[in-house]
Order: sequence, then structure tokens, then C-alpha cells
Amino acid sequence: MAGGLELKFNPYHDPRNGRFTFATGIGAGIEEHYGGQGPRLGRGGNSRAFEDPMTVEQAFPELHGPLWNGIQALAQSTLDLFGPAAEAKINILDNRSKEVLGEIKKLDPNFVFQEIRSPQPSVEASAARLDDLMMWRAATYLRKTGNFEPLKAAMMVRMQREIDQANEEGEKLQKAGKLPSHGVNDRMKLGNYVDQRVRRNIKDAMNWYGIKAASHGRVRINRRLYIDGQGRSYGIPDVVIDDLVIEGSLQRKTMRIPQLRRFARGVPKPRHVAVVTPSEAGSAHTYVYKIP
Repeated sequence: MAGGLELKFNPYHDPRNGRFTFATGIGAGIEEHYGGQGPRLGRGGNSRAFEDPMTVEQAFPELHGPLWNGIQALAQSTLDLFGPAAEAKINILDNRSKEVLGEIKKLDPNFVFQEIRSPQPSVEASAARLDDLMMWRAATYLRKTGNFEPLKAAMMVRMQREIDQANEEGEKLQKAGKLPSHGVNDRMKLGNYVDQRVRRNIKDAMNWYGIKAASHGRVRINRRLYIDGQGRSYGIPDVVIDDLVIEGSLQRKTMRIPQLRRFARGVPKPRHVAVVTPSEAGSAHTYVYKIP
């Protein structure tokens, strides 16, 4: 950290074990020293809630298993199969789309959903339709009621879609030798590419759905989050939706690392910190920490 500025991908490594370390904070921010995985958290009170992540389904119950799995298929063409399994997912997604559209109509009877229907049903097309409707529902709720909860769920879905697609595209560019050279190694170059693409696409999506993001608002995209009790020190999470911080990453992150711990001490204080990683990482690729 330099002058309060957080670096997501850094060149610092502990020569003893090769692990990432974190540079000493200087300038306006408070000075902090971290090595390896950083200091352990205390074991008293509800510290386990701070360390143990929830699944996305636990944090956002409406994104139940089959629905969440279907949405993830957006960026995974190999999962876009035809047959009984795909048909079942398509039915789940399409039925949910009807429910979401009904909610929007109740709030805004004049709402018209414009889409281009594919002649061939697929998991990908149905998931994209639901993703689109969830964002329109979130925008409608914000405009009509000021409720941020639909946007939290919709943004978790959108972040998963964006990071999966960006990671897949970045890996293809890297294999072809066409990935922009921003970083000291291949992993860092890929991480920076994914980070920039995801943030750009999320910003574009917010503009498309008419959702205002601002540096000091309740919706922020790649904006400073000042740390309680540390002067002008800040972190830069990918997305903040009211009391939810969403951070994209190519690797698993726990609340032991300084970056997420700074987010947890942000002002205003978040209730949840979610980490979204590519779906290819496995069943526990995306998870949510509850901040005590």
C-alpha cells in the first residue's frame, strides 16, 4: 500500500516460502506490516463468523442451487448441452424469469421487456434472459422503493458471469501470446486483464440499466472505501452495493489477508464481503463472509 492506495496484484514475495507478502504502508495511510498470511484473528466472541464463509445460496437464499448453477453456465459453452438435464435447467430459469418479470410489472405496469428470442432453446440463452431481468428488477426496485436487496443478488450473478467470461477470454489471449503485458508474470498479467475488463463491463451495465454509481454513494464501482480509524487510508473494492462489498479474484481469499480485513473496516461498515472467483475453481469458488 502506498499513500493509501491498494494494489490487488503485487510483486512482493517472502523469499523463505514464496508466498505473497504485503508492502509496508506509507504516506497518508497507517503503517502496517504483514508477512505470509498475516496475523491471526482472535478466537473470542463471534470471530468464527468472521473467518468462515457462507455459500452464496446462504447469503442470498433466492439464488438456490439449480438456479445458481444454471446462471453460471452463461460463460461455459461446454455446459450448454441439449437433452433432459439441459431441458430441466432451461425450465427452472424460464420459470424464474416469468416470476421476476411479474415482480417488475407490479412495480411498473408500463415496463416493456425487449429481447431477441433464439429459435433454439439453450441454457445459455435462458440464463442470459434471467440475468437481464434480474438487473431490470433491481433498477426498478431502486427507482420505485429505494430497496437495494434485489441489486445485491443481481450483482452477484452479474459478477460471476463477467469474471467467468473475462477469465476464459484472458486465458485464450494468453495462450495466443496476445495478452497485454501489465504485470511481472503470467498470473499477474491475467489477473490485471480480468480485473480491468470486469470493472469496465460492470460500469457499462450500470449505465445501461440506469443505476447511478458514485464515489460517495451507496453504489460504487472501483471507488475508494476509507478505513475506519486509519485517517485517509483506503481500499478499492470492485463493487459496493449498500452494505455488501463484492471482490473479484482469480484465487481464493480469506479474511486473514489485509485487503479483505481493510474492507471489513470500511466506512460505512459493510455487512458482507463476497469473493467471486472463476467457476472453474470448483464448487466453493464463490463465497460470502459475514462481518460481525
